[in-house]
Amino acid sequence: YEIVYRTRGWTGFYDRHDELYWNVTGNDWVFPIEKAVFRISLPGGAPLTVWDAFTGFRGEKGKDFRRTAEGTFETLRRLEPGEGFTVAAGWSKGIVSPPAPGVTERLTMLLTGGKSLVMAFYAVLFCGYYFLVWHRRGRDPDKRPVVPLFEPPEGIEPGFAGYFREMTYGPELLAADILQLAVKGVFRFAGKEEETVIFRTEKDLGELGLSPAEKALAETLAAGAGPDGLKVTAAGGKTFHTAGQQHMKNCFQRSGAYHSGNFGAIFWGLLFFLPMIWTTLYIETPLFTDLLDTILVPVLLFLSAGLIWLAALELSKAASGRRTFSRSYVIGMAFLLLFAGGGVLLTWNSLRLDPVVAGGYVFVSAAVFFFGRILPARTERGARLAEGIEGLAMYLGTAERHRLALLNPPEETPELFEKLLPYALALGTAETWANSFSDILERAKYAPGWNESMPAGDYGRAAFTCRFAEALAH
Repeated sequence: YEIVYRTRGWTGFYDRHDELYWNVTGNDWVFPIEKAVFRISLPGGAPLTVWDAFTGFRGEKGKDFRRTAEGTFETLRRLEPGEGFTVAAGWSKGIVSPPAPGVTERLTMLLTGGKSLVMAFYAVLFCGYYFLVWHRRGRDPDKRPVVPLFEPPEGIEPGFAGYFREMTYGPELLAADILQLAVKGVFRFAGKEEETVIFRTEKDLGELGLSPAEKALAETLAAGAGPDGLKVTAAGGKTFHTAGQQHMKNCFQRSGAYHSGNFGAIFWGLLFFLPMIWTTLYIETPLFTDLLDTILVPVLLFLSAGLIWLAALELSKAASGRRTFSRSYVIGMAFLLLFAGGGVLLTWNSLRLDPVVAGGYVFVSAAVFFFGRILPARTERGARLAEGIEGLAMYLGTAERHRLALLNPPEETPELFEKLLPYALALGTAETWANSFSDILERAKYAPGWNESMPAGDYGRAAFTCRFAEALAH
């Protein structure tokens, strides 16, 4: 067979010579090539001034070829499947006239010559759009002075209070609501400190005044507890995992009534990626030689930058003590970082990423994730709830109780301690709250009926509540 075709745009015009760099055979044939011959004919029979050729797999520079005549090259051995034959031939300037640039070529030259300006333009476009959205919708209502609150906000469970305060879910929130169910008489704890077991009491859930969220959690835990109870160890891990997933979903869904994610505004901003990708098509860089790479690489960079941003955010929470991690969570975060780093290295090394274009995409991706983090804002109703939660946390975390005397706090009794203990656990003030009641509990010789695993008087160190949360976390 003889196939005749025309193609253009393959000649490189340089300062001292012009050149044709041509992959003669391609590298994707599944059968061997017995012999390949390449011949180049220049106008007027002009000779080649520089030339070279390569054989082998993609990226290899084998020399299994010979030049048999002016402008003619042929292989010296059979090319196996996946191997190819490439020729680079150069000649003196002026022999081949460069074509007059069309609209596409002019646009390419314009964008290529100003890659930094193009990337800077899109960086300003993204940041400007999201800044305006944040300024109009992403800021919380004005804060009012916070005063100690001696009662939990009405209808707010401990776990949801802790979630809404930080907008982050952790195992201590599930532990707080389980503790709340125990205080209300749904469960009792028994066993050693290292092997706490949760037992369902005989009380009817309908008579305990539980909220829908509390009732759902109680039913999930009760379903996983057999005659021997539910162990707070690996044996009960499946039940706690299911309960935790449902609990987290409930917290997220309920927060929508107090919190706006502004997801619509975030999505419309992402549409700016379309003209950015289209513009990149006209930037001369080895990365963007076809449409597939043009789409996949920005997506890969976007995801990589997002994962790195997420990991940095979570690590900052851990450093500040606002986040605790289980072993599985740490392992998962490590895999995310490896994936993100691998994505950056893949695009940089394998696809010969243009530094200017890469920097533009990484910066824009980081900006999107940053504003995506700060754009969600509380509603007016949410701001008032946040004030109530902060007021309760202020009361629970005040070690010097005499400082609250002028605010007419309630009488400190074992019943008050027990009532607010789950909230103290969820808000990170369990140890302070427990230590404040140590003398009162010791004098009352108080031993809670829902906790058989801890002797009376042990509240001074909040040992049980802290270890209970840690057990659930692992």
